[in-house]
Amino acid sequence: MLRIRFSQFIIAVISAVLLGLFVTIYVLHNTLVDIEDSLPITVTEQERDLALLYQGFSGLAGAISIAKNIPSKQRLDEARALAQTVNKRLKQIRNTYNFDNLIGASAIHAIVSPAIFDIERWLRAGVYDFAPGSRVVLNLIDRRADTALKKFARLLSQARETATGIYRQQGKRIQQLRRTVNLLLGFMSAMIIALIVLYSAIKRPSGRLSTRRTPRNGRAGPRANFWPI
Repeated sequence: MLRIRFSQFIIAVISAVLLGLFVTIYVLHNTLVDIEDSLPITVTEQERDLALLYQGFSGLAGAISIAKNIPSKQRLDEARALAQTVNKRLKQIRNTYNFDNLIGASAIHAIVSPAIFDIERWLRAGVYDFAPGSRVVLNLIDRRADTALKKFARLLSQARETATGIYRQQGKRIQQLRRTVNLLLGFMSAMIIALIVLYSAIKRPSGRLSTRRTPRNGRAGPRANFWPI
């Protein structure tokens, strides 16, 4: 009877351990998949690329402003070169990963891409009958770049705040995952320890039976007299 109960207990403990292991794997898998979808590495890369793009676009806006105030072929060529550099960086970012709304990169792309397209076209071909180096075209390009730069700066600030929020959220999720895993591992460890303790108690050898019998009243019988009479 005792062996049957012990076998049932073993089955129950093994089932509990397997269930705990399954729950642990399930929680780990789901949590890691969710974290992978918004990895801080991806957020950091997008934030870095957007910051570099902003630096390039800011330099372009400055070069256009200088070309407007000090018109010359050299200044105009410098603005064209910077516009090509910014456009090339934008294409590299777009080819590296798809712009998404993780930190608002898609909104920034929607501002920068058409602005770069207009600036490059106007610096190359001018506007209507006005030459690229004319005062009218340079003023138009300067306003276009300045407006896009202000929007870019505002969206970049929002993107950084969003990235910081994602870092904090993922940190909390990792802490919660660690607590859950520790709890499940503690439960499984307790089940295994209980199984070992019970197994040791069942397998412990019983004490030897005493070969000396005593009367039921607990008193020893009279001793035999071995002295000769």
